[in-house]
Amino acid sequence: MQAKKKSAKERGVAMFMAIFALLLLTAIAAGFVFMANTETAINANYRSSQQAYFAAKAGLEEARARIGVGIGDITAPAKSGLPALPTATPNTSTAQVVYIINPRGSETVAPWDPSNQYWDDSLCKANYPGLALDYGSAGIPCAGTAPTGTAWYASTNSTLPGVGTANAFPMKWARISLKTNRASSPKTASGGYPTSVNCIGTDCADSTANDVTICWDGDKQILLPSGYTNCATPPAGSTNEYRPVYLLTAMAVVPTGPNARSRRVLTMEVADDPPFFSNSAINSQDYVTLNGSLRIDGYDYCSCQCTETTKGSTTTYTCTDRSGTTCIRDKYAIYSNSGVDKPANSALVTAGTSPVIAENQSFKYDLDRLIDRYRNMANAVDVSLKTYRNSTTGGTKNSSGEVCGLGVSGCSEVYGYNCGGGDTNCDTQSNQFFGVPPVLPPDPPSAPVEVSGAPAEKQVTYVPGDLKLTSSAKGNGVLVVEGNLEINGGMEFYGLIIVKGVVKFTGGGSDKTNIYGSVLAGQSALDQVVVGGSASIKYNRCALENTTGAQPPRMLNTREMNF
Repeated sequence: MQAKKKSAKERGVAMFMAIFALLLLTAIAAGFVFMANTETAINANYRSSQQAYFAAKAGLEEARARIGVGIGDITAPAKSGLPALPTATPNTSTAQVVYIINPRGSETVAPWDPSNQYWDDSLCKANYPGLALDYGSAGIPCAGTAPTGTAWYASTNSTLPGVGTANAFPMKWARISLKTNRASSPKTASGGYPTSVNCIGTDCADSTANDVTICWDGDKQILLPSGYTNCATPPAGSTNEYRPVYLLTAMAVVPTGPNARSRRVLTMEVADDPPFFSNSAINSQDYVTLNGSLRIDGYDYCSCQCTETTKGSTTTYTCTDRSGTTCIRDKYAIYSNSGVDKPANSALVTAGTSPVIAENQSFKYDLDRLIDRYRNMANAVDVSLKTYRNSTTGGTKNSSGEVCGLGVSGCSEVYGYNCGGGDTNCDTQSNQFFGVPPVLPPDPPSAPVEVSGAPAEKQVTYVPGDLKLTSSAKGNGVLVVEGNLEINGGMEFYGLIIVKGVVKFTGGGSDKTNIYGSVLAGQSALDQVVVGGSASIKYNRCALENTTGAQPPRMLNTREMNF
């Protein structure tokens, strides 16, 4: 009887435990659901953020492409129906800020209007004194105040797919303007600008240089030099050219989804590489040996009109200004880090410098950086790879004007050099085209006549090893050889030749070697630079002026505006 009493007291415990277990399982299940929802939300948020990021990146790349030399449609002077490329620092009088807008459907994208949902609230951070905007606080968007009037900006529609439709890219606008000394420099609490180009110590708080244009010298950003009105035009007496740095900014906003209105703002600084002007017709880091019937001239063929008069055993070389130009006479014929074997009587070496041959000089150039600059260009051609070209003329178009490529008639696949092996030797190649030169000698020098049926085409050519050229090679633009180069059998080239090792012009054929531009050679542990045969190398500034052809400007840096 006692056992039965005990059982009665415990009645319902099992049910309680079952209910408790059920509640516990329910709580665990609810936790899993919550965790799953949280993870889904995080993933959706990340995806939305990434969509906005890459849409803004697309806006930057569109702006970069549209200001590219030879490929862009935003130019100076302006093309019909399009805004002009900014050429001065932003101000309220002229349109020195260009917006590329990308509306979705019927919405209005007006970054110049503070009441618009896509208002450019990062413009004040660019520190343009001419727009009279208050920088505000660091890390905080600009106040809702626009520059005075409407003359300060111009706009054009995006060329991204779907512009004006419901399927438009989330990129809303991209801004193009010149970079000035403190454009996009974050202002510190003390009022300084720590990333200014000329910021040194207490100068960081100085605002007098805010509106100075920034130039690109090919290696670094610099302030517009004294005497220059713009980066690309040197004053009288100077031959150094630079290129302006442009500040690009783009905003993207994701329009739909669980995280609609996700926004990213990115900036990018870009600039075209300025032309590379050597200080001589031949510049060598190694010893130079001259032999054969040579003609090496440091006078600038583009600006100097030269005549050669021989009386008996005496040859007089006289150079005067070409019409409309001033003869450039400060380039050596040969500039060597080592010695130079003086030419025989059959050679003629001339220049406006004294002496015409500079020996045992310090080598002024960083060959590795120069090679990296050119081989990494968007339009560089690596000869170890296959590419389509018109093999008859060497051009990139067939006789009908079509760009050569897979399936295009009148074109063939060329290059594809076998540069394998430990010495990366690219073997011996004959009848090669590295771009199409004009008729040589170039006449008129500033706009030489093109070869009939083969319009002149510039090309940046990269050779990843030693190369020997025979049988009348031709080229235009830049030829970069990351090894030694031997030219045997003639060559016509218009532009810049850069060789990491040594160069040998050894003759061996009836064709003459004609190079208008400059040759830059490095050093070899086993050999030396040899200039022989029947070679003519003339310094030519016009040939060096635009060697790289059409391509987008170089990206110098990029970052995100985090507010």
